[in-house]
Amino acid sequence: MSEACRTEFVFERGNYAQRQYEMTAALDACNHAPALFQQVGDRPGEANTRRSFGQLHHARKEYAEAGAAFEAAIAGHANIADHYSITLDLYYFSFTQEAMGQAAKAVQSLERALHTCWQLALPWTNLVVQCLFMLKDMSEDDFQKYLATLAQSRGRNSMKREAI
Repeated sequence: MSEACRTEFVFERGNYAQRQYEMTAALDACNHAPALFQQVGDRPGEANTRRSFGQLHHARKEYAEAGAAFEAAIAGHANIADHYSITLDLYYFSFTQEAMGQAAKAVQSLERALHTCWQLALPWTNLVVQCLFMLKDMSEDDFQKYLATLAQSRGRNSMKREAI
């Protein structure tokens, strides 16, 4: 088996274990993946593994480790200018920030994610908007004004929160 195939196999084994809620097995499999991805020069794979680490640590309520993993994923995706993946990293990171009592940082992460969602017209933009709405804890009218101001500051036309 080639090194690249072995690397992808290890990563997918970790993803499978995560989906089965076998968190220890998932972490064990993922622990090997970053070095393997680095060996074969797969920078997206390495950064995606860091995001998976963040999700696993968050699920285990290991928020400091989750935060570090999400920061590494964001940096890795930034190095290859993968804005879609950075947006995912920020979205997931916001949950960890909130769990750590860092609501203001979570809002900042979601605002950055929302900016890219708008730029790329991502289909899950409304999920980011809904998370922001919950974190901002304001009336619907005030939130609409906040969104309009945010959109305007980012050089966009006014964006309205879609009804669920």
